Parts: sequence; structure tokens; C-alpha cells
Amino acid sequence: MTQPPEALDFARRQAIRKADDAKQLDTLLADVLRVEADKLLGQAWLSGALDAFTDADGPPPAEEEFMILSVWLMYHYRSPATNGLPFAAWWADRKRLYREPAKARLVQAHCNASIGLWEVMRVERGLGTHLRDLISGEEVFVLDRSSSATLERWLVLCGYVVQVDGIAFFGGVHQQPLVPSDADRVVKAARKLARTRRKAIGIEHRSHPEFQSAVIGCWRIVVEQVLSPRALPTMHNTDGDLLEPQRDEFAVRASVTDILEALANVPGAQEAKRVGRATEVVIMRPERTDEMIPRGTVVGHITVTTTRLRIDTNSVARADALRAAVEHVAGALLTWRARVSEDIGAALEEARRPTATTTPPRGGGLAFSSLDDPSTMPPEIRAHLAAMGEQEQVRWPDYPLPALDGMTARAAARDQRMRPRLVLLLKDMEARQATAPFANPLALDFARLRRELGV
Repeated sequence: MTQPPEALDFARRQAIRKADDAKQLDTLLADVLRVEADKLLGQAWLSGALDAFTDADGPPPAEEEFMILSVWLMYHYRSPATNGLPFAAWWADRKRLYREPAKARLVQAHCNASIGLWEVMRVERGLGTHLRDLISGEEVFVLDRSSSATLERWLVLCGYVVQVDGIAFFGGVHQQPLVPSDADRVVKAARKLARTRRKAIGIEHRSHPEFQSAVIGCWRIVVEQVLSPRALPTMHNTDGDLLEPQRDEFAVRASVTDILEALANVPGAQEAKRVGRATEVVIMRPERTDEMIPRGTVVGHITVTTTRLRIDTNSVARADALRAAVEHVAGALLTWRARVSEDIGAALEEARRPTATTTPPRGGGLAFSSLDDPSTMPPEIRAHLAAMGEQEQVRWPDYPLPALDGMTARAAARDQRMRPRLVLLLKDMEARQATAPFANPLALDFARLRRELGV
């Protein structure tokens, strides 16, 4: 039987009051624990804990980490000084905290909470947020009115969710959320740390202090890269040439058999191999004979189909040399069409460049002018942009996308290997769109896209 609205409102008020009381008690308990830790264990214990949390040569914890660091220190870090127990559990036993049941339950709930990478599934403004842990699969509704005012769907948080007396609240989180594609790097690192390829990481790993500090450390590194990218080093191939991928395209004027027979005369050509509907020839060059371990260097790949031939190399010098060699042995069978070059350094810099949407929701980031706000635009401009947005909505599923290795979203939705990448891409785009300072008149309707693509 469905409850009447007044009953739901009463239950909602009760839940909010209960969560507020728990967080108030949590704040008071945190203050007590800090004082008690300093009094009972002193600076040596704190220094040892900080050394365990960060690398000896690494940077000190940033301001955004203080909340999650304090929770890790009090409820998860274990040392000989506390008989191998978290400080809070050790202190609770010394103080016979069972005489204060509410505090005792809160301490136990904190100690039981494992590290999580919490994806925002749904936000109920003024109440809380439905979350899913990307490393355990656990789902939970967190009662927290303040964060529900700023969080957006698909953003990811790193930290602890405490569950006690039938409610859940944030026990301590890193203050910088990440968009899905950046958070996915931490998820993959966490699985590598746990030595598992399975999506769900077991509690034995998630509850281990060293695993927790390592995950927080990975989060710190990604946040630092997103917000303050360092200059990338210049990359070169083994010839010392600047790494600049090149692709030469030829139209073919003969059979594949004739072309492969001619390509066999290119110096360093290996045996042709069938790859799907195409045939690939790898071009190798022997290394110097004075090397201790002789080996070959791949200088290019030639791909042949019934309609075209493609040469892929990683520098201009190698591209020029291999194109000349191919035209020398098979020039009469081919017609050169075009060369496509890629500046890999610029591409990586663009991928790492921070944007306004990588800062905390609705706070900080790049400056925006009021001219960016669609509400300030004349009605005819907004109508024109709306029409353009509808055209983009219709066309977008059929655009070749670099994020999907040149595949369209429609094709990726049908491809078992690419489908997860498409799902992540849509989440990423939606999160960035939701955290932009102003509504985008050309914004995509992601619910409509998912229905159309079936993802």
C-alpha cells in the first residue's frame, strides 16, 4: 500500500533529523579523538601515520585531503602503539565506551566502513544522494542535504560512507570529485593493486589500511594531473626522430596478390598476414650488429585491401623513406592520395588540459562571462540554437568519435568490446555538461541518446 504524502514527509523529516544527529555526534567524537590521540600517543605516532599515508619523498597532504586523512588516521591506520587496532577502536576499549552505546556504535561503524569510489547515481535535492561504489558494486543512499545541493549525476567521490542505526552519511571524502573518465583511471589502479580483473574488489582489500592509503594516493595523483598538468616530455622514436604518427593513403590499381608480390621486395618486409578483411605487412629494420642483444625495429606497417593501401609510421623521416620504397617497387600499381599527420604531444596536452568542469561542482575553475548564459541571449538566437541542438542530437550517434577509436556511437553500441567505452563516454559528457556554469543551448539529451542507442 502506498503511503500518503504526509506520511512520506514525516518519514523524510525523521530521516533528516536522525542523520543530522549522527553527524553532530560524529563531529564531536572526531574532536575528542584528535585530543586523545595527541595526549596518549603524541607526535611520534602522528608522524608515523603520516609517513604511512604518503610516500617519504612525496608531497604533503593537500588541503582537499584533510577530511579523508583524519578519518583514515583515527579509524583505519593500525600501529604497534595501539596493539594493531585502529586508534578509535583502541581508545574505545580503554575508555569502556560500551557505556555510551551511541558513540560505541559510531566508532564501530567507522571502523567497518571501507574505502570506496562512489559514483553519483541519483540526487534528491535537499535530502541526499544515491551512490554506487565502483570497486565493490555496493549501492547506498547517503543522507546529506549540503552535498545534495551541488553534486551531479555521474560525478565520482573518493572516501568513506558510514552506515549506522539504519542511516548512511559521508564519514570522510576527498573534497575534489572527478568526472567518470578520470575516476576510471583510479578504478583500474585499484583493481591492479588488488590483483584482480573482477569488477568487485573484496572487503579484505578494501578494508586494509595500506590499500586504502594507496587508493587515496592514486586519487591525489589524478586530481593533480587534471587540475595542474605538468609539461609533457618530448617523445622520440629509436632513430631520434620526433614522434609524429603519419599515415599515407594510396588507391590501388591492381589485385591484392600483385601488390603483395611487389611489396615483398621492400627492404625489411616480413611475411604478409591476414587481419580481418585486410592484409598487413610489417616492415622491420635490423639493429646494429654490435648490440649485445640483436633485435629488429618495426619502422612501419602496410595494410592492403581491395581498394586501398595504407602506410603507418611514427615519424616524418620514416614515412618519407617507406613511401619512397613502396613507390619504387609498386608505383605502377598504386596512386598516392594523401598523408595524414598527428601531433601526439598536442593531443596529449589537449587531453590533459583542465576545464571548468573538472573543478568542484559549481565552484572555482575558469572564468565565464555572463555572455555565455543563454538566458541573456535574444529569443531569436535561442530559437536558432535550439534548432541547431536538435540537428546535433539527430546526427551525433553517427559521427566517428576519436574516444571510440573512430567508431560511431551507434556502431559501438552493437560492439561488445566498445560498448563499455561508449557507456563511460556518455556518463563523462553528461557529468561535464551538468557541472558547466550555464546551460548549453546545444546540449545533448542523454536520456534520449541512451534510448536510441539501447545502452
